[in-house]
Amino acid sequence: MTIELNTTNETKIQPAYDAAKSALSKAQDNLSKEQSALSEAQAALDAYNAKLDAAATLPKDAAHDGAELEGAVTFYGKRVTTAKKAVSEAQATLDQAGHDLTEAKILDRAEALAAFSTDQWIADFNAEAQEIADRYMADLHEVCSWEAEAISLGKTVPAPSNRARVNGNGNGWAVSLDGKKIHAPYASLGLDYLRESIRDTRHDERVAEAQREEGERRRQEAAELKAEQEYAEQAKRFAAGRTAQQPFQYTGGSGARPMVTTNENGEPLKGMFTGPSGSSTVARRN
Repeated sequence: MTIELNTTNETKIQPAYDAAKSALSKAQDNLSKEQSALSEAQAALDAYNAKLDAAATLPKDAAHDGAELEGAVTFYGKRVTTAKKAVSEAQATLDQAGHDLTEAKILDRAEALAAFSTDQWIADFNAEAQEIADRYMADLHEVCSWEAEAISLGKTVPAPSNRARVNGNGNGWAVSLDGKKIHAPYASLGLDYLRESIRDTRHDERVAEAQREEGERRRQEAAELKAEQEYAEQAKRFAAGRTAQQPFQYTGGSGARPMVTTNENGEPLKGMFTGPSGSSTVARRN
């Protein structure tokens, strides 16, 4: 079964969309040209008016020349208006063509979806998978036959002298090599082994990508939280440092004089001095 998207409807609409897109581009180019011409005409009129303002006397042909320049501005102004209208109409045509093209794409996909047969898809897979399963199961049955042959032959050799052994007990017979038991996979479970190995790789990739994105989001959130905590801690230390640096304010009058306190024995202690501003500092001791 070949899966293919039939784009018949899109193909029908695409030329109209391309033509509308080209028409809009041409209309925009024409508008730019007309706007440039209008700007030049307006600049010429402005320059002429400035010349008149600076003239000591009115030039002989001032009325004629001014009217001609004003006429040019009016002319190109109308052309710009017409060009803007053309751009607006071309844009509307392109918007409609884009809408039609989108609807055509939707229709193509809806028709392709309706034409898809799940039963046929499964049948095609089974046909291909059966060939593969038959080939791999043939290999497994061959390996199982080797084990059966080894056991059958081993029963005829009571005391083998090589690395291979065949031992039997209440649970049956088993082949061992270098003292380690070896078994062929159960042929009856072969298809189960194969089924477990089949993965939807696209789904796995999407899951892995989602997990990577989630991990990146969590790492980013953790980094932002850590930065906020560090900032708060720094602000806290800064505030504590500023509080510790505040000088002792002497409530008495200004003037440099020692502040005397006494120790537990009533002996006076000197070392705190008040400056003219009323702030006291403690003399350092070696």
